[in-house]
Amino acid sequence: MTTVTAPPRIELENVSVVIPVFRDAELLKNLLLDLSSGSFGKIIVSYADESEFVESTDVVFLRTPRGRGCQIEQAIANTNTEWIWILHADVRVPKSAMEALRDALDQTDWGAFRISLAGSSKLLSTISFLMNWRSRMTSIYTGDQGMYVRRVLLDRVGGYPPIALMEDVECSRRLRHVKRGPQLPVRLTVSARKWDHEGVIRTILRMWWYRLLYFFGAAPDSLANRYYR
Repeated sequence: MTTVTAPPRIELENVSVVIPVFRDAELLKNLLLDLSSGSFGKIIVSYADESEFVESTDVVFLRTPRGRGCQIEQAIANTNTEWIWILHADVRVPKSAMEALRDALDQTDWGAFRISLAGSSKLLSTISFLMNWRSRMTSIYTGDQGMYVRRVLLDRVGGYPPIALMEDVECSRRLRHVKRGPQLPVRLTVSARKWDHEGVIRTILRMWWYRLLYFFGAAPDSLANRYYR
């Protein structure tokens, strides 16, 4: 009788966490506290402001030019693990998400999580549901959804796009052309400060308007100048 040996389980030591930061130092503290219960290969914070961070043996702080695409690309270039996990600073990560990620690494090459928007508006639960449904149907994920990807696949699609806006959408589109990325059932909690500040309906319309412009060929630099103005 032949005994089949199962392949070794992929552990979080094979994952580098990449966190782009711009004026998010306070929120970052909570995220790093969440991640401290995991044993990651490396955690890199790429920041593009004048914040001062306390050096840590567990976290690498990398000063980069402004722009999430560029920040993420440069952070990835400073890693050497098999997997990359991209998180925004205003996200909270439960321990169950790290367990779900570890299980997913044995089954797929990329994917992301569900989210819950945490804010004051009663519409946010509905918006969270619709965002999760849309991304599950399309495999197009936003940065808030904690995209994870195997390095060899990311290299295959040209690396992480260092563009000024829509970097997460563009990366998802490239990866989706190779294979669909599953949405893990565990939820990350995302700050809805932008939705609370600008208004829910206005934020939705604004986000979809910029996506439409990008779809029809608008330059990311031009969109970023308008978006962050």
